[in-house]
Amino acid sequence: MDERQTQFHLHEYDALRGEIIALVVAMNRLVQFGMTAVAAASAWVLTVTHRDGPTWMWTAAAWLPFWFSVLVAFHYTQLRGQVRKLARYTVRLEAELGAPDLGWERSPERVAGGRAGSISFSTRVMLGAMHVLALALGLSLTLQLYVPPEWFEQLPLACRVLESCG
Repeated sequence: MDERQTQFHLHEYDALRGEIIALVVAMNRLVQFGMTAVAAASAWVLTVTHRDGPTWMWTAAAWLPFWFSVLVAFHYTQLRGQVRKLARYTVRLEAELGAPDLGWERSPERVAGGRAGSISFSTRVMLGAMHVLALALGLSLTLQLYVPPEWFEQLPLACRVLESCG
């Protein structure tokens, strides 16, 4: 590789690293905004006291936080795929232009937490918890809309006690 090609690839490497950083920042913002949207939709659904209108409308509203969480997870996965694609090419450039086995992509012990991927694991846990909570909210509110109140009165005493405590 001549000097001109090397300079081109060095600039390309810098641009790719900048693009990866921008995508990671976008992923973090997406998770923050997604969790805020799910929390806001959940708060709205939980605090509405007068549920006038058709039952299907309130059923759809009950599932709104869950669908927000699904959209956030889908978009997060898309961004993560783009980061991985760019990172694979960046690793190729590092191998060609740099010293072998150097670069943070090749040295997991240098990554925060001591393991590669540890940050994305915590994000997966947050997204998973967001899904579970939104799913539980949707199921709970749907049951309240479609199951007659008399049925809840027949629940065992322990369930009623927990309900009154919560």
